Amino acid sequence: MPTTTTRPDEGTRRHPGTVALDRQPITNGFDMRLSRTALPGEPIAQHDRAWPALMRRLGAAQLRVWRLDALIESADLVISELVTNGFQHGRGDTVAVRLWRTATYICIEVDSGPSPWKPRTRQPDPYDEGGRGLHLVAALSDTWGITPDGSRTWSVLAAPDEKGLS
Repeated sequence: MPTTTTRPDEGTRRHPGTVALDRQPITNGFDMRLSRTALPGEPIAQHDRAWPALMRRLGAAQLRVWRLDALIESADLVISELVTNGFQHGRGDTVAVRLWRTATYICIEVDSGPSPWKPRTRQPDPYDEGGRGLHLVAALSDTWGITPDGSRTWSVLAAPDEKGLS
C-alpha cells in the first residue's frame, strides 16, 4: 500500500488543515541538535543508538507538562522512527529534533541535513528487518511530510479536545 505525504495546510481524517505557522500561536517544547559520533553516511555509531530513546523520554516529559498524555504513545513511536532515520540516513553533522505545539496539534520535526535522496516509504519483504518506519509514522500522524531537499521530516498529531477526543 503506497503512503503519500500531505502538505501542512491540507485537511486529513482528524486534522482540519490549519498547520500553517501563521494561523496559530506556537509554543516551543524543545529544539535540540544532536552531534553524530560517526561520519554522515556511515553505520550508526553505538553511542548514537541511545539518542532515539533519550528523545522519546524528553518528548514524553514535554507532553506531560502540556497535559497531552493521550499523545505520548504515538509521539514515542514517531520520535523514535524519525530520529533513528535521521542518524541512519541523514547527511548532516547533527540531527536536529524539535517539538512544538499549537492549541490544536503538536509537531515533531527531525532535520538531518540535505540528502542525495528523499526519504520515502517502501514495501519491505516480510523478512526484512527495516523499511516499515515511515509507514508507522504515516499511520500515527494526522499529516506528515518531507521537505523538498529531503533534509527535514515532520509529523503532526492532533491534540485531543477537552473531552479527550481527537
